[in-house]
Amino acid sequence: GFLKDGARTLVERLIPEPSREKRLAAIEQGLKLAASLGITSIQSAGGDAETLSLFDELERQHKLTARVNVALSVSPSMQDDSIDRLLELKQNYHSFRLRAAAVRFVLDGAMESHTAAMLAAYSDAGNNTGRLFWTPENYNAMVTLCDSGGFQISTHAAGDRAVRMALDAYENAR
Repeated sequence: GFLKDGARTLVERLIPEPSREKRLAAIEQGLKLAASLGITSIQSAGGDAETLSLFDELERQHKLTARVNVALSVSPSMQDDSIDRLLELKQNYHSFRLRAAAVRFVLDGAMESHTAAMLAAYSDAGNNTGRLFWTPENYNAMVTLCDSGGFQISTHAAGDRAVRMALDAYENAR
């Protein structure tokens, strides 16, 4: 099984952070599996500067056997000037095998836990319509900034209200 949303957060904070060596070994093992299946290109969703650093180290060791595009996580707490840091990472990690050319937003939760943002209330959960992690205004602004910076936009949107918000933001950015 697996844990979602708040339950996941409760457990994650109790698990010790794996060492850099363990994370490198795990990525290397995943790359070997990908290569054995003929996979030559992957997308790492929800990465950050540390994620890029790990892949970069493997690239310098000639162990990066697939092209990797890391989608940098963008959160509602980020300020508009955070785009400068994202652009810096995009510029610094732009090789044949490793790129930071995408950003990833999470608008809502999951259907199973009734946290996906819906237009109508869940039939089995009273007046609950889920919740959005972003306001439409902040999300629109950040999507527009990231799009103007040349990033590929990736959005987790499970509920119909969140999907509508994502599509509206994409249209606004155009």
